[in-house]
Amino acid sequence: MSGWIKLHRSIKSHWINEVNRPRTYREAWEDILLSVNWEPKKVLVKGELIDCEVGQSLNSLQTWAKQFNWTIAKVRHFFKLLEKDEMATFEGLQYTTRLTVCKWELYQAEATDEKHTEQQTERTPKTSTKEDKEIKKKERVVFTPPTLSEIEAYFSHKIDEKQLSLNAGIEAEKFLSHYSSNGWQVGRNKMKDWKAAINGWVAREKGKLNGTPQLNERQTKLKAI
Repeated sequence: MSGWIKLHRSIKSHWINEVNRPRTYREAWEDILLSVNWEPKKVLVKGELIDCEVGQSLNSLQTWAKQFNWTIAKVRHFFKLLEKDEMATFEGLQYTTRLTVCKWELYQAEATDEKHTEQQTERTPKTSTKEDKEIKKKERVVFTPPTLSEIEAYFSHKIDEKQLSLNAGIEAEKFLSHYSSNGWQVGRNKMKDWKAAINGWVAREKGKLNGTPQLNERQTKLKAI
């Protein structure tokens, strides 16, 4: 069997969704798919603001146990099965658990992109087939954060190019720490070009060394998104 069906999230509040009985494993998995984010959000958990990305949720084991009508022990066992089968990963935080559905972008993003494209088509003039393909291709590019070694290599290249007295390793660690902690955001937007972000970073550091004002992050963010 192959192919896809669409299942609207409103089914969670439909009478057919019997909430007062224990879930089967399949139903529990469907509940997870219906509960995770379809867009990035920031969630306030006991005074701490936590990033929650697409395909993720922030719930305690007690919350999942209540939703599935299970014991906490059964929830833990189920989550171990999902992790073992590479269906989801789990990260224990101070007051909650971060659940991430594996390969969410691969299996779920296309439907979201198609909806977005349909909405844009209603508001904009029609373009040629070739232009449509290019637009869809650009819309579906998923940003992949670089590794520390990739960042350090590019910093080394830019520092040599600009002949600056900076340490590529230290700057790379600072860059990775800064952007990984804010969810790879440039201003209010998701980063799309990490090399452009490094170019802006190096330009600002060069300004500090020379004692001259440089473009700040907000002014250079358009180059990195």
